[in-house]
Amino acid sequence: MSAKHVILCGGAKLSARAGAWKSIAPINLVLGNGVHDVHLHLNDLTSSMTANISDVHTDLLEIAAFIYAADQAVRRGGKAEFEYGLKWRRHLWLEIPVRKPAFWMDAGVLEPLREVLTFLSDDDYELNFTKLKNPPPVDGYLDYRKDGVDSSGIEEVMLFSGGLDSFGGAIKEIVDGQRRVALVSHEPTSKVGAPQRRVVEALNKQLNGTAPAPFHVQVELNKGKSLGKEYTQRARSFVYAALAAVVARMLGKSRIRFYENGVVSFNLPLSMQCLGGRASRTTHPQTLAGFGKLFTAIFGCEFTVENPFLWKTKTDIVREVKAAGFGKLCAATISCAHTWERTNEHSHCGTCSQCIDRRMVTLAAALEPDEDPPGMYEADLMTHSWKDPEECTLVERYVGMIKEVGRLETPHAFLTRFPEVAKALRHAGKNPKSIAQAAFDLHRKHAEQVSSALIGAIRNRAADLLNGQVPTDSMLGMAVGLLGPATATTEKLPSAEGGTPHFDKPTADRSTFSFHYGSGTCKLGNSTEFRLIERLCRSPNVYIDTDKLREDVWEGQVVQKNTIAKAVCNLRRQLKATVTGVKIDGSQRGHYCLSTI
Repeated sequence: MSAKHVILCGGAKLSARAGAWKSIAPINLVLGNGVHDVHLHLNDLTSSMTANISDVHTDLLEIAAFIYAADQAVRRGGKAEFEYGLKWRRHLWLEIPVRKPAFWMDAGVLEPLREVLTFLSDDDYELNFTKLKNPPPVDGYLDYRKDGVDSSGIEEVMLFSGGLDSFGGAIKEIVDGQRRVALVSHEPTSKVGAPQRRVVEALNKQLNGTAPAPFHVQVELNKGKSLGKEYTQRARSFVYAALAAVVARMLGKSRIRFYENGVVSFNLPLSMQCLGGRASRTTHPQTLAGFGKLFTAIFGCEFTVENPFLWKTKTDIVREVKAAGFGKLCAATISCAHTWERTNEHSHCGTCSQCIDRRMVTLAAALEPDEDPPGMYEADLMTHSWKDPEECTLVERYVGMIKEVGRLETPHAFLTRFPEVAKALRHAGKNPKSIAQAAFDLHRKHAEQVSSALIGAIRNRAADLLNGQVPTDSMLGMAVGLLGPATATTEKLPSAEGGTPHFDKPTADRSTFSFHYGSGTCKLGNSTEFRLIERLCRSPNVYIDTDKLREDVWEGQVVQKNTIAKAVCNLRRQLKATVTGVKIDGSQRGHYCLSTI
């Protein structure tokens, strides 16, 4: 059962509809300028734009602001429970006062809103809209341009994060397409907003009149530090899209564009730890289709949300930027997820998932040192020693996923391994067969590009590797197998005599659906028993409670405890026949552990 939370927005009271929710202590959110408030401000607008703002537009801005804050004000499991278990999902009741409550409570608007938020976050949303008394004037959220630049002639509206993909999108629209574009940026902190402005200024300087200058709109949306309890922020894509959609309607447009590489858009789970919404769905085809449906209902006209980079890898995008002559500006873009910790010397940590992917891609795209300076990363990706278990798992699985995808030979094998792709089949503009082939080709291409970069890095540091000067828990160490095989991409290790493979640790091999330990092998097939041993292998000699097993092995399905016990019994019987030295220990009530003897 998901944990229930009540969020009262803008001074709202809990409605009579809430029923049993009345016993839950609420979280109060207020829009304002105080240190504990939610802050909303749209910068760099023109008077002609604001003439088109309606009450519905203003309501949408405020709803997005409250959902943005609520998403971060309520904790999931947190790092202390990295695998989250059933604590991942939340059940949220939001009371939001609006100018047009009947409009927002209409099923034609309310249901698409709930659907897209649920898909993005894996949370259940109960939304109740009431009449906002004494609504603040919309001018309180608006700031006008002082540079004399007008907003006429804008052809497209796109999200601009200041990262490599959105920068590539800006180059495609402005340089290749020769279109005047509104770049809409979300500024959660000044450490994000300032680099966004610098990238746009540098782009304008290099364009020097050879293409239409972009029109940059920055939306300040943040909250007091006391509300920052959860870092996953799965609802943020809705917030970004809502802000850009309102700007688009101000400009009389009925389309917005997210520019994000297809590998991130599909965002297949690196491991069983990332099932469902735990793998971010920011620009997933189903997400963008949901946005289109929602904004069409809100604005009363056909509204589309597109990702023109869905079938491109990040390496493809960076190569195109370089070919267009803007490679040096890549150094000004920001990809790091840990923006609050960054300094002028090191704009990127080098250890978060976004830094890892960025650095591998810039190597694959053959960017020069002045285009992606190694010194701007606080940690050297290749030789950094990954001591933190969570970070080590992230790097191991990044490399492991590349190896695994590279071994898949057909779209059928790809879909069998990654059934999550099925969620995109009816939303990506192609028939199911062609979408499966295109998704397979995309991921294989990405795997080949990153593998090539890894091979190049290994060659460059061959002497250090041979001399033992590269840490075994570095990316290079993992890439050459110094830590042993990855759980899901096992390479068989020969014995000292070169005969039967010998495994020093319990290993589940998804490529053959087999379990290995010592010189023993148990072939389990694509079965519940294999998924169970695969899960236990991730934490050998650690007791795992049945709720987490239910969540990871049965993907949250409602199963009885005797179902789990039966699977354990079957697994014990199969292991006993061919593998020695391990046992599945159930001596701790409600827990199971894979123990080595």
